[in-house]
Amino acid sequence: MRLQSTLIGQRSVLLIAAALAGNTADWQVSSADMNNAHIPSATLLLLRANPFSVLMAKRHANLAFGGGQWVFPGGRIDAADHLAAAAFPEVPFAAARVAAIREAGEEAAIHLDLTQAVPALVPLVRWLAPRGPTRRFDTWFFLAMAPANCTAIADGGEIVEVAFHEPGRMLEAAREGAAGLLPPTALNLRWLDTAGSAAAALSLASARPAPFVAPEVFWRDGQPMLRLDATAGYGLDEYPMHAPARASLGQ
Repeated sequence: MRLQSTLIGQRSVLLIAAALAGNTADWQVSSADMNNAHIPSATLLLLRANPFSVLMAKRHANLAFGGGQWVFPGGRIDAADHLAAAAFPEVPFAAARVAAIREAGEEAAIHLDLTQAVPALVPLVRWLAPRGPTRRFDTWFFLAMAPANCTAIADGGEIVEVAFHEPGRMLEAAREGAAGLLPPTALNLRWLDTAGSAAAALSLASARPAPFVAPEVFWRDGQPMLRLDATAGYGLDEYPMHAPARASLGQ
């Protein structure tokens, strides 16, 4: 992902909906989807065991998509990621794994060794954003343990803050309006919180095929909602799309 300046003002919640998430590997674009071509991308959830926490990054407020929101490090899969993935012909979704690892280094200065990390990442879920008027991300979310004693540093461009946060506390901060979360981020935090520990999260994700989540948008009382299939694994059949972006945690 690259830093993009944009006019500050009201953004349509449909703009957020249309770019929700998703990724690589077997992305295909149908002729009916030509104007909503999938953008392959990848995200890395780096976990700590004690306390159980996950690395999160706050996006710059002026970014066109997700400005001011807390996310997991991630971004588009580029040509260099595919070249690097050629070294791992037996590893599924290798280009997505390489991209997720690269983005963690670029956005949070946590650098993983490709040779060891690429095959070790655990696929959590693949999200495909709903159809809409803007970018439609197709994103793989991966799990991994963070290196011991690593220090996360924000890139100072598109990312203004990075920190390890306990999933339950981050969800509570979002409910109180102290942190903005996009739906895929909030739902995956909810999944982590339910898992209860880094070891359990890795074990649960390893024991199942990563679900494919392609939510549909519907409206209730004038508010956009996401309809989720039971196979998504979140224990919910719907989720609100809109969450306010507020100041940094602690401010």
